[in-house]
Amino acid sequence: MGIKTAKKYYQSLKGLHPTTYILGEKVANPYKHPLIKHQLAGVAETYALAQEPEGEKYLVTKSSLVGERVSRFVKFYESVDDLIAKIRMLKYLSQKIGTCYMRCSGMDAINSAGIETYNCDKKYGTNYYERLLNFVRYVQKNDLVVWSGVTDVKGDRSRRPSQQTDPDMYLHIVDKKKDGIVVRGAKIHQTGSLCAHMGLIVPGREMREEDEDYAVCFAVPVDADGIIHIYGRGTLEARPMENMDLGNIRFSKFAPMVIFNNVFVPWDMVFLCGEYEFAGSMARHFGNFHRHSHGGCKCGVGDILIGAAALVADYNGLSNVSHINNKLSEMIKTCQTIYGCSIAASVEA
Repeated sequence: MGIKTAKKYYQSLKGLHPTTYILGEKVANPYKHPLIKHQLAGVAETYALAQEPEGEKYLVTKSSLVGERVSRFVKFYESVDDLIAKIRMLKYLSQKIGTCYMRCSGMDAINSAGIETYNCDKKYGTNYYERLLNFVRYVQKNDLVVWSGVTDVKGDRSRRPSQQTDPDMYLHIVDKKKDGIVVRGAKIHQTGSLCAHMGLIVPGREMREEDEDYAVCFAVPVDADGIIHIYGRGTLEARPMENMDLGNIRFSKFAPMVIFNNVFVPWDMVFLCGEYEFAGSMARHFGNFHRHSHGGCKCGVGDILIGAAALVADYNGLSNVSHINNKLSEMIKTCQTIYGCSIAASVEA
């Protein structure tokens, strides 16, 4: 199908009907809500920029899976060049958007799941890796947004998942059927869940044998039966809710809690099911990849902050004041160091 335009991205959301609560009220169409619109705009901008010659260089690449041009957000990391290209893409996007564009976590989850499904198949003869490849092919061909479900609500931190008084404090398998599994629990801090078409859910920590029901990885549509997106209070809702002309007025970020209330997942979308020894490594790979992604993202946002600070100084007639310029210089050095470390990690780590 090729790379979507921003218009086609918005059109693709019309067929989705996620169960959503915002600030305590059930919302029939979350995509029209002022708190969600600005976040959708950030994702739409990634599609729009991919249509431009400059943005295409960063955002579009060739897939070895489908043999077509695809979004870099849904491509496996296959080389040092891929890792460097990711950092450059994220820095570019952050300079353009100035906040989260909701697609990095899905990219990093795809890659962390890719490693450990392969390792699991190698040890046990399962076919999780091929299932994941088929899922990624589908995502690439349809140019979809994927959100990643990693962090559980955890409950009593001194207890393991299987030791919780309430078993739903960690997402877990409650039933295995002939045609799939049923899962229950919740994931929190779910960046961009309502901007996505699909979720890729991975374990949030290491597991032991007694935790095997919690060692689960799967893909699921954003509006699957039993999935509930809950948007609570945030720090930025006054801007879109009150039409404040302050700060980043075009784009914003949210991270709902997503509840899985007896959600059915067919076997072809299950990528780990009880193989507990691969849960922790999958979570660690995600963390490493995501910190790497932040190296590109945050230095790009930092460039905007530096520019804004310099502009404020200029507006106030202070552009030649040495102590202000010293601080701006320190900010520049910090951002460049972050970027340099990210490039070095791509090559050496």
